[in-house]
Amino acid sequence: MLTLPPLLQAMTERQEWPRATDADLSLIRAIPPLEVPETYLAFIARFGFLEFDPLDDPCEFDYEYREPEMRMTFSDAITAFMPADYIQRYYEGLVLDEDEDLPKFPAFMLPICFTPSQSHVLLECGGESDRVWFWEFQGDAWGEGVNVRLGFVAQTFQGFLDKLRISED
Repeated sequence: MLTLPPLLQAMTERQEWPRATDADLSLIRAIPPLEVPETYLAFIARFGFLEFDPLDDPCEFDYEYREPEMRMTFSDAITAFMPADYIQRYYEGLVLDEDEDLPKFPAFMLPICFTPSQSHVLLECGGESDRVWFWEFQGDAWGEGVNVRLGFVAQTFQGFLDKLRISED
């Protein structure tokens, strides 16, 4: 069963966000070619598509680039968990679009969170994996130029939730 960190739990008790409907869950399940992790689906059905104000109520997380020679850790923030129609739109544009010059991310990844920039938090789909990654938007197509790396965020979706940092104010 999913648990929320105390500050995130307090936010969900103060305010209610639109929760994923059965239609939303069906739409999301139909998007990638692999199975969408139930942990994520349970989260959006129970708590909804949470939103955070990047200035007044930032929600930050760390991600790590794991290179053979070194590891580099950075931070970013999420502004919202994406509603189902946005997940579909972004997946179609950043995975399925046939324009090879557009930036892309791997087809087994599902965008789940907006950031203040054009980057996305991605959920790994398929099998028993629900790892979370950070895809920093680059103008190059996937596998070209500098658009070849994913930043590791968490081993599980629950781990991602546990790592989210929000202001106590």
